[in-house]
Amino acid sequence: EEKECNINIHFDLSFCFGIDCVEEPQLYGRGGVNGHNDYLKKLMNRYTPNGVTFNIFGNFRIINPSQTLNPRHVVLLQLYSLKYDEIQHCFKFASPANRQFTGPLPRFQRMIRNGYPTMINWDSCNII
Repeated sequence: EEKECNINIHFDLSFCFGIDCVEEPQLYGRGGVNGHNDYLKKLMNRYTPNGVTFNIFGNFRIINPSQTLNPRHVVLLQLYSLKYDEIQHCFKFASPANRQFTGPLPRFQRMIRNGYPTMINWDSCNII
């Protein structure tokens, strides 16, 4: 018989960019897990009942598009993906209509690199 215990630990993974997604990024709006990758979801589901909490805010590599994300958070995720020159993650958070208009991904990457190069590797930004 497995005895449950209350752990009471908080993992703050917010803006922890060393953690990569363990599944293929959702580049073209198909597949994926609603909100975050499958491994992290399993980890959270297993340990949350034992008092473990997780903060993954701002981590564009492990959060996938979801209608439950706040629009301001989505913009922040896109900005940080551009800061680290990971345009594919910016593209995955674009709306379906935007992806259709600016995609596929190689076209979107050219558009960002040629038309908006200052958005890549930026030093500071403000969301108003």
